[in-house]
Amino acid sequence: MANYLDISTKSVNAGQGRLPKFRGHIYPTITVTTSARELYDYESGSIVFLTISGSADVAITLPAVSQAGLWFRFIATASPAGAGDAVITSAAGDDINYFEGPDSGADGNYTTASDTVTLEAAALGGEIIDFVSDGTNWYAYGRVGSHDATSTAG
Repeated sequence: MANYLDISTKSVNAGQGRLPKFRGHIYPTITVTTSARELYDYESGSIVFLTISGSADVAITLPAVSQAGLWFRFIATASPAGAGDAVITSAAGDDINYFEGPDSGADGNYTTASDTVTLEAAALGGEIIDFVSDGTNWYAYGRVGSHDATSTAG
């Protein structure tokens, strides 16, 4: 806590106590395991931990892209325990532009106008996919250990 807390000498009531000032940022988190989840615009800025453990795919729906600046980060916390994939879907469809960063082969992939980005059960754990909205489209960037870990459709 010491890294995030700075005790100030300023107070609401002069001379009485100290107010803590926070440094850094603690992001809100959401954990997805075996149930479908719809994300809302007011949850923007959240980190979504994917701990898919079942054998069925789990759908996660992004909010509509009507507002610029919406941001979500998805992190695969470990290699999935089951055969289920995390299927990240846009609310409107055909509005995800996805760039998958270089893997060990130093190549990358780019797809446009997708409906979904899927984090496959083949994920190793530690994969990260960021989604940012410009008010018209979602732009997603994935950092993955293997290109077999993600796919797009639509």
